[in-house]
Amino acid sequence: AIERFEAAVSEWNEQENNVWNDVKNLADPKKAESSKRAEYFIARSKFLLDVFEGNPMTSQIDEQQEFSLTLSQKYEENGEEICTNKIDDNNNEKIDCADNLCSGQVCGTQTITEGNDTREEELYCISGTCQALQITTKTAEPVCGNKICEENEEATCSQDCVTCPVYENKECAGDLVDTGYDSNHCALEPVCVISNQGVCTEDSQCPQPLCAKASCVEGQCINAELKECIPAQCIEGETKTKICDASTIIISRCVKGNWEETDQTCPVLATTPPIKTTTQTTPTTPQTTKACSVKSDCGGDSNACVAGQCTTLTKKIIPLTEKTLAQDTKINGISVTGQIISITSEGIGLTSEGITSIIGENPDLTTPPQEYKRPTTLPEDAGGSFLTGVAREENTQEEVGDFVPSQTIEEVEILAVTEGLSDEFRATGVCKTTNGETESYLKFTGGGEIFSDINYLLNQYQTGGAEWTNFELENLLEQRRILEESFNLDFVKWFFNDYLTENAENWEQAEDPINDLYNQLVENQMQIAYAMESAGIIELETYNPITIDYETEYGSLHYSEPIGLVRLPGMQTSVKILSPEIKLFILPNQEFIIREQEKAMNQKTFPGSEVTAIQRTLSKGLTPEEKTAVSQDQELVKELEALSSQTIDGILDIKISVEDSEKIVYNLYVTIDGSKIRAQPLLPGETPLTDAEITIPFADFYSLIQKSMEHSYIQKSPWNEGKGLFERINDAIGSISLYFNTNGFMNSIKISSKTIPEGEIRSAFKQIFFIVEDNSKRK
Repeated sequence: AIERFEAAVSEWNEQENNVWNDVKNLADPKKAESSKRAEYFIARSKFLLDVFEGNPMTSQIDEQQEFSLTLSQKYEENGEEICTNKIDDNNNEKIDCADNLCSGQVCGTQTITEGNDTREEELYCISGTCQALQITTKTAEPVCGNKICEENEEATCSQDCVTCPVYENKECAGDLVDTGYDSNHCALEPVCVISNQGVCTEDSQCPQPLCAKASCVEGQCINAELKECIPAQCIEGETKTKICDASTIIISRCVKGNWEETDQTCPVLATTPPIKTTTQTTPTTPQTTKACSVKSDCGGDSNACVAGQCTTLTKKIIPLTEKTLAQDTKINGISVTGQIISITSEGIGLTSEGITSIIGENPDLTTPPQEYKRPTTLPEDAGGSFLTGVAREENTQEEVGDFVPSQTIEEVEILAVTEGLSDEFRATGVCKTTNGETESYLKFTGGGEIFSDINYLLNQYQTGGAEWTNFELENLLEQRRILEESFNLDFVKWFFNDYLTENAENWEQAEDPINDLYNQLVENQMQIAYAMESAGIIELETYNPITIDYETEYGSLHYSEPIGLVRLPGMQTSVKILSPEIKLFILPNQEFIIREQEKAMNQKTFPGSEVTAIQRTLSKGLTPEEKTAVSQDQELVKELEALSSQTIDGILDIKISVEDSEKIVYNLYVTIDGSKIRAQPLLPGETPLTDAEITIPFADFYSLIQKSMEHSYIQKSPWNEGKGLFERINDAIGSISLYFNTNGFMNSIKISSKTIPEGEIRSAFKQIFFIVEDNSKRK
């Protein structure tokens, strides 16, 4: 499905990239191009909306602040206009400020006398004349309805100046959850919800996963069996509310796709004792109840309805002042930790925990090179003026504090002189927040001949300097520490008991979380090896290898990390690191296999992976490789020709069915015409009359395909095997197994025919099994 979707998106991209070729020969190609792109946009939007209709949607908000300040510039005049000498330097009949090249440049000074004080003030070329900058103060009018208590709004807009209560932090052994909000949209006091941690006395007390059935066994909730996945009732984080006399309470919340009651009731109105207040709402946990539906619900031109909450979108201008740095001045940089990993039941991501722990334990690391987490590309122009530094903020949604009038320069256009620019040195800093995680970087860039040596030294410092190497190694060891704490028995239990039961229908991709984690572990050790060599370290003081052995009815996980000397590509010496090795086996139980077989039969498709099912459908049974193997086996061809010759029409018709307690869970109609074998999945009632019937008991069928249904993920460290060994056995072919006791299985099946000896059918059937088995092994 993903491949088909990506192919469709690629086709859309191709069409949009070739628009000009389609319209360039028309009478008005630019207008036609605009119209064509709009047409493609509408069609593409409709396609994507149709694809994702009915699916839960998630959103991500990125906040990024970017600061840029030009520290140094050099211009080569080369006959350009000098703005202070009252001479037409470039002979264009325009002198000083009359020349556009001088716009925004200093054109002289004037003496200002105020009382007994005298000062010099620079003049600038503005609108073609040499004049002083006119700075005025512009005060914005307060906006009622923007949820911000601005100046003089206490009397004119009470809804913006509501005083909300602040609740003391309470100890809670479970989760602090919101209970709703009052008529002023102030948060009600949160309550502590304590989970029973799986403790139960009856089945009704156990939360039911979407793809499994939970039961109470010996006082604990366990997933007793898999079942067909049911659609989620809600999206994680959604709430249901009830409107009371003076408040709105949350009566239920969405947990793992199911609604859970909160036991909240409307409060009885009574006199409330005084409590501490503040002018800003501070909920204990994020509010998820919708406070608005459209932009007009929030009021004000600068307000928007974002994720159900009224939010004021602001543009904050942060002035940067230029400072002269002495040669020996120490510049404190921004300390980051790189990709610190946190593993939870919701996935693998970044965490801010490592940042404070590294700086706290290693104060010397507060001044590392400033580009450890640099992006792949940087903006060529960060939006900064050539005269002053500017802060630019993109897609910003922030809490806004007290209103402060800002100073702006009105009716002043300052243009930078870019002609003749030869050398420039600039500092750029970025603070970016994504889903609550913040990353930052500070970068110095120089252009021109005089800065070429600085760029070379900067690159050497960031890639090979001793200080940088030590900082990088500390970072990598901190990443390793977080991995050691996170990859434990609790995580493995969650993977098998919760994750697999919630994703049973996608068991062929079930190893994805483990695969991501394993790649993180391997990549961490590889980077540690290179950093150790750069730092001249062969062996670390301590190693904490992870060892996990876990087995359950859904599979098993065996993970170990042998310690040994390793020399990776590009290294001159060997260093001692950990070598992660993993063996993961995932096996759906019998109920799941029965359900998959019945689904395939009802849909008249071949069971197994999507690729193999499509291949067998197109080739009408055996794959092209298996057909070739049959045709090359002369003894088998003779047996098949002998079998088909014993029928009236020269074609042997066989019905092959898998039965569980006299219930058919899969049915296949097979025809043999000499060496030509064809198969078609059919419902039992649709199968025509046949010359023979083969019945397979499901218990023996399950034993036969158990190994082929077992989803295996086995890897060793790339430096131990020369390359990663990645084994995925997901070609579960209805009645075929990679490993089985052929004789025992053949003895368990039942063959009936009125015209053909049973032994001859069993012999041919057994040989076809060997061919399919050999083909499956090669895959």
